[in-house]
Amino acid sequence: MNHSCLFFSILGALVLSEHHRIDAKVYVGFAALRLSQDGEVLLRGTETPECGSNENAFHSWVETEDWCVDFSAPVISDICKERDIPGNHKRRVFLKKITQMAETREEMRSEGAFMLGCNDDLTRSMVHDFFAERQRKDIAEFMCRWYRRPPEKMADVVKTDSMGLVRYVRHKLDGEW
Repeated sequence: MNHSCLFFSILGALVLSEHHRIDAKVYVGFAALRLSQDGEVLLRGTETPECGSNENAFHSWVETEDWCVDFSAPVISDICKERDIPGNHKRRVFLKKITQMAETREEMRSEGAFMLGCNDDLTRSMVHDFFAERQRKDIAEFMCRWYRRPPEKMADVVKTDSMGLVRYVRHKLDGEW
């Protein structure tokens, strides 16, 4: 799996469903997000007039009854750096009413404007393939056990660097789209 968005979406939907009793569904397909008022539109999927997607070019997000959530949105700043996209891109939350979604790229005039296009066949295939590997099931199970509903505090996430030193992983969010 080379797209972290699918990982974030599946685990985020599990947490919403199991801990908050929110009917959350994972979708895979095309996504577009206007990064700034005058800036670029970040596209995830095939860059064609039809705005398509395939197993190598896609994005994944979660939808509830009224909301669209992109659990991978905080790493958009990292993607912009990798692609040398100019601007001051911050770690932001993406939580939008589905009714706010643009229907065409031309409607995406303001910062945070977005457009999504689900590929039902790709969604079924990618979610099935995700759970086909035992280690991914284990990670999902672990994460659901680790998660705590606010205000209860979750345990710190740690990782080890190449020297074997433990580092705490903490990222602050800088607002929302």
